[in-house]
Amino acid sequence: MDLNWMYKTFRRRAGLKCKSSADFYVDDAICYVMSYTRRTPGQWLAAFEPIAVRIAVIDYNRAGAEGMHSRSEGGVTTTFTDARDYPESVTCGLNAYRLIKGGGV
Repeated sequence: MDLNWMYKTFRRRAGLKCKSSADFYVDDAICYVMSYTRRTPGQWLAAFEPIAVRIAVIDYNRAGAEGMHSRSEGGVTTTFTDARDYPESVTCGLNAYRLIKGGGV
């Protein structure tokens, strides 16, 4: 897992100039990817890195809008989706790597 690349790419895409406390969005995205794909840290794949960065940027851009359904400002209306509703391009990318859930007896 190349955390330095992920942090740098996140900062560039989020428009941040230097190392920031906002880097925790990358850590949160890594946890989300591992949980969604049902994997452990030892099963991390390099293919997850760009997806995790994209999730981190989406979460960063949504910060401050938690709990809002829509907002109208100056004639412009913005509608928000559920906090963990990611674009289909993100979930489709992860679905290919999702492990099957084991059934209990």
